[in-house]
Amino acid sequence: MPSIDLRDYPHGNALHSQSMNWIYANGLDPFAIPQGEVAIVGNHLTVRVTDGVWRTIQMRTPPEEYGLTPKA
Repeated sequence: MPSIDLRDYPHGNALHSQSMNWIYANGLDPFAIPQGEVAIVGNHLTVRVTDGVWRTIQMRTPPEEYGLTPKA
């Protein structure tokens, strides 16, 4: 289960632009994450780029700064 699923914030959703800005603020291209799944472990986030391909980076900005709430 992802910590944040960007599919929860579809285009037109009140938090759509904030979710994209959060991904961009962490150094990733939000348009290159088609799966929308983001796992947060400590101060790192892992994004699913394609089927079977994940990328882990150090998180620069927590999602809460953009109004996003990680799942329990």
